[in-house]
Amino acid sequence: MKTTKRKLLLFLFSAMFCGAYIYVAIRSFRSKPVLTVQPIMVLPPIKDNAFGGLISKEEYDRIERFKKDNLEKIRPSLMDSIRQFENIYHAQLNNSR
Repeated sequence: MKTTKRKLLLFLFSAMFCGAYIYVAIRSFRSKPVLTVQPIMVLPPIKDNAFGGLISKEEYDRIERFKKDNLEKIRPSLMDSIRQFENIYHAQLNNSR
């Protein structure tokens, strides 16, 4: 490609995008806002003893039996949830003492 043709294409490309930018900028000041901004709702923090009494000993034993069935080989991603469940149960035991 010749140099003059490249320069012409670059100029047309730049002019097209500059024109589009100017159009969008002017239109944004003239029209009503389409989007409305709503505040983010923040939930109050969970207290340390909020989990007290949620998990019974029977439920915990049932999970322990379930774990023994080679759970790590069958469903390895489930172990994260089970570890969290155990952490909550142990924190609940420590808070009740």
